[in-house]
Amino acid sequence: MKTMRIRVIMLATVAMIGCLVMAAMLIIPTAPVLAEKKQGPKAGSSTGACKVLSGPNKGKTGTYTEGGQWCEGSWGGTECKGSDGKSNGKCAAAAKAQTAPVTKATERFKSRG
Repeated sequence: MKTMRIRVIMLATVAMIGCLVMAAMLIIPTAPVLAEKKQGPKAGSSTGACKVLSGPNKGKTGTYTEGGQWCEGSWGGTECKGSDGKSNGKCAAAAKAQTAPVTKATERFKSRG
């Protein structure tokens, strides 16, 4: 009887540890993503939206490609990193354009055309 209790307690302990490990595996990988969403894009970010700061494409926005090597858009592209892999100062992270949510009121307005 005593060994049965010990086995049940051990099984419950192992199950709790397994649940905690699974919860940690689900929560930890999403923490940086949630922090980035709250803070917006970081300066020098190599993913997401970018804005060209100098050169013939100055002022144009696009998306970082090749790990931040390029800022590209429908207009072409600008190299953002030198051969040493460091920023050359031509690009910066840009905030994505925010759009208003579509509501019934906006749908009615559009249909009046």
